[in-house]
Amino acid sequence: MWLGPVFPTLLNCENEIQKYFGLIKGIESDFELALFKEIPGITDATHLGNSNSLKFCFTDARSLDHALKRSIQIEYKLIRVSVFHDLPRRCNKCRSPNHQHVACESSSPKCSRCTGPHKATRDSPCQIQPKCTNCDGSHVFYSLRYPILRDIVNSRKKTPNLE
Repeated sequence: MWLGPVFPTLLNCENEIQKYFGLIKGIESDFELALFKEIPGITDATHLGNSNSLKFCFTDARSLDHALKRSIQIEYKLIRVSVFHDLPRRCNKCRSPNHQHVACESSSPKCSRCTGPHKATRDSPCQIQPKCTNCDGSHVFYSLRYPILRDIVNSRKKTPNLE
């Protein structure tokens, strides 16, 4: 199951050690985010890329738990909230999980599709068959077919929103 590209989302969370994120799907892109920020327990909200989903930062686990159990009321509508499970950070240079490119010790970049010593771009995408940089499987490195990435995502689902 491919989750699509990961869009960067910058949220102002008061609790920087433990971040409690919620997700609402099916919200129109022109919906006023300020309405959500007025709800007690929510410190910030943002759209996820071009999707109809919103990501929220809750002040604490209790506020998130309350929203999960009872929904959020906006303009006389009850809106269902689910836990937001972010994909782990991955290096855009060596394509390995658990670190970012600024901390990468690799001397040269690898292609995100075939692991070759070149960089694919939107203008010139790689046409070679996919190969995982980490396990040599026939999938791209950010696929959930990569067992370690799948395990990381599954462990985060068991302990939501802890980084």
